Amino acid sequence: MYSMRWGFETSFRTLKYSVGLLYFHSKKAELILQEIFANLTIYNFTQLIASIPIRKNGKKYKYQVNISVAVNICRNLFLDRISPQKCEAAIRKYILPIRENRKFIRCLHSKPAFSFTYRVA
Repeated sequence: MYSMRWGFETSFRTLKYSVGLLYFHSKKAELILQEIFANLTIYNFTQLIASIPIRKNGKKYKYQVNISVAVNICRNLFLDRISPQKCEAAIRKYILPIRENRKFIRCLHSKPAFSFTYRVA
């Protein structure tokens, strides 16, 4: 069941941390709603740009855009700090390989807890 929700979970993580929806900067309900819609607009625009597949000739992997960096670049594009051509070049600079069918075995056992009782004395 959790694997079916994985896309939603990663979207909310991106919205909270990369886009900046973790904290609100106003107190009035109308302004909070405006801030939510502005962040959703940035998120949707960034996802639209990041959905374009990037393939490098002669390379082993397909590549994807680094969303955290792409959000900041798209925000600068909306604020007219950079041109669309520079935006595309900057986003292409920060790409990550897509590694499919990874075989690394995850270590799921917990580490032992340490006691901090030495501070009590």
